Amino acid sequence: MIQNSDSVKLIVEVVSTNWRDDYYNKLRDYVRVASRR
Repeated sequence: MIQNSDSVKLIVEVVSTNWRDDYYNKLRDYVRVASRR
């Protein structure tokens, strides 16, 4: 799938910068769903 190492570096950079926002979004959604019960 991945042809060269440059694309791997790019993916790692994107994931490392986005994981925090993504984590908090998932956590917020989870709390919202859990509080409905």
